[in-house]
Amino acid sequence: MKQITRWSPDTCGCVIEYEWDDTLPESDRIHTAKRITRCEHHQGGSDEDVFTRVLDENRRKNRVLEILQSVKPDIDLDNYNWSFDKDRVLKAGIIGIALTEAERGQIKNQCGKLFSTGKAQMI
Repeated sequence: MKQITRWSPDTCGCVIEYEWDDTLPESDRIHTAKRITRCEHHQGGSDEDVFTRVLDENRRKNRVLEILQSVKPDIDLDNYNWSFDKDRVLKAGIIGIALTEAERGQIKNQCGKLFSTGKAQMI
């Protein structure tokens, strides 16, 4: 049966309603944008383009946290400081926990493997 989910990501002010079929296994589901209330950062492009960009930004923010935690397991949400600049580049940092140069290098390398150049930066 077709389902509609309303999602308000924490990465921007968009509100996205997307459709998916709950009779399909999770691995086979396709999410299709049905209605988007766009924030100031996502004005251009089709609804599907905006949906794809917003998903990418949200996943990137979450994936960087996973990378940080893989390098330094005591990092949690309270230590994770992130924002997006006007070009939607993720600026990620850590509050209250020091990273060594080796740890910073490891994080930078892992981010470089996952994201195209200029998509995420450690601050």
